[in-house]
Amino acid sequence: MTAYIVQRLFGGKSGFRRIPCEDGFASPRLAVDNWRIGASMARRWKGRMRPALRYGREENRQMPNLKSAKKRLRTAEKAGRLNRIVRRQVRRARRAVLEAIAAGDLQQVEERFRRFTSAIDKAVKKRVYARGTADRYKQRLAARIRSLRRAA
Repeated sequence: MTAYIVQRLFGGKSGFRRIPCEDGFASPRLAVDNWRIGASMARRWKGRMRPALRYGREENRQMPNLKSAKKRLRTAEKAGRLNRIVRRQVRRARRAVLEAIAAGDLQQVEERFRRFTSAIDKAVKKRVYARGTADRYKQRLAARIRSLRRAA
């Protein structure tokens, strides 16, 4: 299993950097070597440089011993596959609405928006998306459609 140290970028750079680590332990010296920052800064950041273990799919996963845990692993994988299918359908429906908005065809936009709302509401019913997330997606698309109607 490969462990990564997740560290915040210094020097005006935004975001984080992952550094592979053999023993899974983050030391200040590693920060000094990789980012050319001072030792005092590295010591100050030591508490925040915790290793983040990143597990792969099958090759790095430990097989559970309990029967219930084995079943839970199987059901979680199956649910994940089904959730990915539902999410893909919602993303495709959303992309279709955005393409119709870009084309400017109002009749097609309304038809595709109806399909999108149906798809995302079904996803909420299956608990793939949270209700608030679905409402936010619908509100943002509806706002774009309103602006398209005003322009037409």
